[in-house]
Amino acid sequence: AFDAHVAGMSEDELNAAMGLAAVVGSLVGSILGSRLGKGNGAASGILSSVGSMAGSIAGSQAASNLVGSIHKQSLERVTYEERRKAAVERGEPIPERPQGMGWADIKKSLSKAKEAVEKKPGGMAAMSMMSELAKNAAAKRNQAKS
Repeated sequence: AFDAHVAGMSEDELNAAMGLAAVVGSLVGSILGSRLGKGNGAASGILSSVGSMAGSIAGSQAASNLVGSIHKQSLERVTYEERRKAAVERGEPIPERPQGMGWADIKKSLSKAKEAVEKKPGGMAAMSMMSELAKNAAAKRNQAKS
């Protein structure tokens, strides 16, 4: 039932679902990313802002790609079931199940989303800046402890 519903979505419905997922992913990513700057001082405020921006970009992209991946997998499963039923009715051998039709494939989709975010100029700049700020903040904390 789930696959039939998702596979039957129109282009507009799919775009709306991907847009909603992108908004929710952006909010969650922003909240999680902003937690990088917990602490005191100017560096923590900047780190929090950059982390929020990078988290927003990454979360948005990952959530949107996840919805697209689920839609694609549902289409593949529905198509396979139709081909399987037709083969059984004709007395032919059952076709081989396509690869990548399980939930494990979602992990690959999330990895691809991460790679896509890193390739985008804004996402890469934010990730790089966040990494540099995190290193600088850690170095300052270590100096303060010494």
